[in-house]
Amino acid sequence: MCAPWAMVARVSPNGQWVASGDVSGRVRVWGLNDDLTLKAEHQPLSGAIDDIAWSDDGQRIVACGDGKGTFAKAFLWDTGNTVGRGVKRGGAALAPHLVASTSAAFGTEH
Repeated sequence: MCAPWAMVARVSPNGQWVASGDVSGRVRVWGLNDDLTLKAEHQPLSGAIDDIAWSDDGQRIVACGDGKGTFAKAFLWDTGNTVGRGVKRGGAALAPHLVASTSAAFGTEH
C-alpha cells in the first residue's frame, strides 16, 4: 500500500527530525541523520496539509491546510496532543469566507 502524497516537509530547528504533511491531513515525523525511521504520525486536519512550521524549541508543530471546519492546529509532535485552539472557519480572528490556510508560523507572546 502506498502512502498519500506529501505536500510539504520541514526540518526541525535542531536538525534531528523532519515533519511531512500529506493530502489526507496526516503529519509524519521522521528521524534524520543516522535514524531515518518514522517517529510519530498524527492526523491534525481532515484535508490536505499545505504548510507546517516547527516551534523554536522543536517541541510543537503547527499544520495548516484544508479541513472540514478546522484549518490549522498546533500540537506536540511526539504525543499529538493539541496545543491551544484550532483555527476554525468563521472564527473571530478569521474572515467568515475563509476556506483554507496556506501558511503556518509560530510567533512569540508578549
